[in-house]
Amino acid sequence: KQGLPEAQYNLANMYREGEGLFQDYKEAVKWYTKSADQGYALAAFNLGAMYGNGEGVPQNYAEAAYWLSIAEIGGYTEAYQHRQKFEQDLPRIERQRIQSLVNERIAKAKDPSMKRDEE
Repeated sequence: KQGLPEAQYNLANMYREGEGLFQDYKEAVKWYTKSADQGYALAAFNLGAMYGNGEGVPQNYAEAAYWLSIAEIGGYTEAYQHRQKFEQDLPRIERQRIQSLVNERIAKAKDPSMKRDEE
C-alpha cells in the first residue's frame, strides 16, 4: 500500500500521457491517488485536475476541489487558483463539507496514533 510517492507520481504521469505505456487514465488516477495519499502535493494537484476534467473518473468538482486543497496545503501554490475555479459553482454546504474533510486529513497527518484509512 505504501511506496515511493515520487515513483508512483512518475508512473501516473506515464499512464496519463501514454509515455512508454498505453495511455490509461484510470491507472493514472490509481497511481496519483497512492502518491497523493502519502503527501506528494504535485500528485494531489494532478489528481484534482483529473477529477475536474473527468479523466479516468466521472467529472466531480467537489472531489477536484478536495484534492486541490490537499495540494495547496502541501505547498503547491498553483492549486489555489484551480481550486477556486472548481469551487465557485459548488453550494456553500458542499464547500464546507470539503473543508471538513481536509481538516480531518490534516488532523490524521498530525496525530500518528490515529489509524489511517489505507492501513
